[in-house]
Order: sequence, then C-alpha cells, then structure tokens
Amino acid sequence: MKKRILGFVLALVMVFPVIINGALVSAVSSVEVFKDVKADSWFKASVDYVYNNGLMNGTSATRFEPDTKMSRAMLVTVLWRYEGSPSGYANNFKDIPSGTWYTDAVSWAGENGIVTGVAVGKFDPDGDITREQLTTIMYRYTQYMGCDVSASSSVSKFPDGSSVSSWAKKGMEWAIAEGIITGTKDIRGKTILAPFDNATRAEVATVLMRYCSNDLYIHSWDEGRKVSDPTCTEKGEIVYTCTDCYVEKHVAISALGHIKTQSSVTSQPTCISEGTRTFYCTRCNEWWTEPIPKADHTWKAATCTAPKTCSVCGKTSGSALGHNWKNATCTTPQTCTRCGATSGNALGHTDTPTCTRCGRNNRAAIISALMNDVEKNGGEIVFYSNDNGDETLWISTNYELVYEHLSYFSDFIGRIQIKIDDKDTIWYYYAIEDAKYGKIALVGDNNMKRSAFTKNTEYLNYSSVSNNFGDTEVARGTSATALKTTLKRLDSYLKYYYGFSVHALGYTNFNP
Repeated sequence: MKKRILGFVLALVMVFPVIINGALVSAVSSVEVFKDVKADSWFKASVDYVYNNGLMNGTSATRFEPDTKMSRAMLVTVLWRYEGSPSGYANNFKDIPSGTWYTDAVSWAGENGIVTGVAVGKFDPDGDITREQLTTIMYRYTQYMGCDVSASSSVSKFPDGSSVSSWAKKGMEWAIAEGIITGTKDIRGKTILAPFDNATRAEVATVLMRYCSNDLYIHSWDEGRKVSDPTCTEKGEIVYTCTDCYVEKHVAISALGHIKTQSSVTSQPTCISEGTRTFYCTRCNEWWTEPIPKADHTWKAATCTAPKTCSVCGKTSGSALGHNWKNATCTTPQTCTRCGATSGNALGHTDTPTCTRCGRNNRAAIISALMNDVEKNGGEIVFYSNDNGDETLWISTNYELVYEHLSYFSDFIGRIQIKIDDKDTIWYYYAIEDAKYGKIALVGDNNMKRSAFTKNTEYLNYSSVSNNFGDTEVARGTSATALKTTLKRLDSYLKYYYGFSVHALGYTNFNP
C-alpha cells in the first residue's frame, strides 16, 4: 500500500514546479521554509504534508504562493502520470494541439470520461480550475479507478449549496462526505463551498493530502486481464483487479484506426459543406468513406464599398473600408485614392486671369477680358503709332483677337500678325513688301507651339508661302525676330494694364 502512495507522490511531483531530492528523512515545518506560510494558516498542515512528501515545493526558495491558481491541464496530467502515462488515446478536443506536454493526458482523461470539457469540443487547458471542477474530476477519476463513490452528503448544509452546478453536484456531495472538501470562509466568517472560485495551490495541496490519506482510494492492481482486443473502429478493454479488495477497474484500449491506402477525394470540402474521401484499409480489408472537415472561407479583400467577403458562401467579415477621398481640384472631382471612384464635379478654375486655387493662368478668361476691352474701343486698340510703324490689337471679321505690328522702312514694309486664342499653336502672318523683290508672305499654322517658343528661336516655320520671290530663309529668320519684338511689346502692355505677362497666353518659355 505504501508503494502505491509513493507512486502517486512521484507522479504528482513531475507536474508541479518542484525539485525532488528523494524521500525526506524527517518532517520539516513549512513555516521554517516559506515566509508566506504562518503557524496559524489554515493550509499549514497541507503544505507540511505535500512538502515533506515531495508533492509540491515552493515557487522559490522562500515562497509557497498558496493563493496562486492551478490550471485544468495540470490536474489532469497529475492523474494521467499516476496511471503510468498511457498513450494512444484519441484527442476529441479542438483546443488541444498535438505535441504539448498535456496532449496525451487530456486525451486519456477525455476517452475515459474523467473530463468532458467546458463546452462541446473545448477543454480549456490553460483555464484556472474551479473548486467544483476539481471535486468533479477527482470524483470521476475515483469512479474510473473502480472505487466506491456512493458516499454522499448534501450540499444544502452550506449557504451557497444551491449554486453548485447540476453536473458537479454528485462530485461535490461525494467530496463533502469523504472529507475531501470541508468548505471555505466568506467575508462574514460563514463556511461556504464557493464552487465557482478558482482552486489555489493551498486548496489543491489540501485536497491531495486528504485524498492520499484515504485508504479507500489506494489499490494494488494486478497485471490486468484483456477482455477484448481493439479493432480499427472499436475500443478494446482490460480489466484490472485490486489484490487487496478485489474491486475491478475497466480500462479502455483505444481503437487502432484504419491503415489507409488508395485514398481519393470524392468531393472537395467548402466552407458550406464537408467533403468526402474514400480509402481502403489494409487492416480490416474494407472500403471506407470518411468526411473531410469544412474548408476555411475563401476571403476576398474588403473594398471601399464592401466588407471582406467569402467568394464561396457570401459571408462577410468586418466592414467596408470606406472611400479615402482626395479633395476635388480645378480639373478633377473628389477622387478615392483606393478605388478611383469620383464624387461631385471638378471645382473649375476661378473666373480670373490667374486661378486663385491652382495658380494656373486661365487663358480663356484673359482673352475674354481683352476682347471686352477691344470691343469697348470700337474693335481696335492702338497703343503705339508713329511714322515708323503701328502696333494694334483688334478683332477680325472672324471675331478673332489679333495683334498686329507694322514697320516702315525706306525700301520695304514688314507686317506681322499674331492671333491670340486659347490654343497652344502659334498662328502668325508675316509679310515683307520689298521694292526689289516684291511681296513675300509667310503664314504659320499648326507648326509651332507657343510653349516651345524661346528667345533662342532663330526661325519660324511656315505652312504656306505666297508670291514666293526672293530669299524666304531670310524671311523665316526675320519673322522670328519680328515675333520676339512683338511679344516684348505685348508683354509690357499686358503687365501694365492687366498684371500678367505673355506667359499667360501660352508663351511659357519665352522670357522677354
């Protein structure tokens, strides 16, 4: 009997944070070791017991931490190791990953009905174990051991007895009857069960001391007798008999599982339905069909107007991103930087020669203002005139604004006209009336951009020539010079009367 107790002790030691130095020769008072254990502490005797029997040590050299909580996985692992750490049991809990220190223990306890979990398919291994969970697990374990658990003492003798969960009532009443649980004091000094309180290290030490001290729960089992062999799908069974009291313990042997070959998927799983797989088992020589768990959702990323959405079932998650609006400008409406959606209209340029929003010269507005001024002056504004030439701004019969620069020389007359419009193409008419060579006229149209014209431009291209008699190449160079001179005069005029330069008319690279 003492050997069995020692085996239980050693199993517990492997789980709790202790260091075993072998059997203790003489008892040591825990008060002498742990600063947080006092002579009048209610748990002093329990800590003495577990410490001197190697069940539990302190969390440090000088502290036992009696109020520290204990996890569900730790208690189950204590019982599993006491049973010799059996393996091969199926894991029926979704929150128990494979390969952890408690995986086999929880699988064993689940298969043998010692634990059933906190919800369907959930064990909660890291959860702090409650007092009613502690007594229930010990009760079921004692049943599994084949011991008599008929002792019962009503929970109604405690003020909070009615609060014990229905599934925990039998275990709690058994623990009360056997003296494993005696209750705890509330703030008013009354003894209560506190079934929902978390079990502390001190309380677990007390339960272990009381349980291990009860000879009813310590058996000497024989080598066991196999009742049935396991198959691919059915469990086997071994019955152990206590050599002292002849009580029997029925232990399940896990099903072997199929040896799968020729496996093929007959239907793919989706997030809506399970799939199926067909395989042949070489152990039982039969064909089987098994389900394939549902697949995860196939998520399509959230957009500005739609949340994250499964492309298979249409389920949504979260919220739409919402538009990330970039403010409207003079030329573009309010625009989303993510999806390109627009809202409203472009602001448009302000109705001034220079837009107050974007700083762009509003050529159309400038020309409109010039046209109005010319119209008010009878269709023509002469701002330079003498015997050597004239400079005039006028409106043509085609209702076009034209600037003309006329020069008089002793042997020829030079005339250049520039059409001012909101296009980028330079339109000009350049004519030389020479006494010797006659009249040479160059007409430029769609052959040079205003924005490309600079002070270094040596020639003006032309699209047509009339009365070509003479050196037209000289005329091309002369026409470029005449245009530069004209633009300088026009620039001065615009700056003086309107506050802007010829750049506003599109000659952005010409610097007078």
